[in-house]
Amino acid sequence: MSTHRPSSAGSSDGLMLVLIFLLAGTAGAVWGAVRLATIGQHPAPPGNPFTLASELVKGRYPWPPSATVWLIGECVVLVVLAALVFLAVSRGQGRRHHVDVTARHLIPDSGLRKYTDPKASPPHLRHLGPGPKVGRIVR
Repeated sequence: MSTHRPSSAGSSDGLMLVLIFLLAGTAGAVWGAVRLATIGQHPAPPGNPFTLASELVKGRYPWPPSATVWLIGECVVLVVLAALVFLAVSRGQGRRHHVDVTARHLIPDSGLRKYTDPKASPPHLRHLGPGPKVGRIVR
């Protein structure tokens, strides 16, 4: 008899997805920097970010020096946005109650005894079991 073991494919799928987004984001940032650096100049960069990355690696398209400044600017903007999102999320989580803090508002064990202890129920209702009864008793 074989047993099914859950694989850890979920974690590797998530890692692969992060890597794909990172690669696409990097190619897009490089393309944006080159595009901004070559506005109105010839030769214009290819329209596809991945084609531009391929041509830069192969040496077919020269890296414009001003694209470095644009790329640094893009990175600074992304870091500032990430910091703002992190601050907003961390402040929002501080307002939530932790489980242990909220547990102080629960009823103590002595308050639950009338519902769970047969001896704590009223004498004329002990034959029905523990806890107060709601409604009219029909005998």
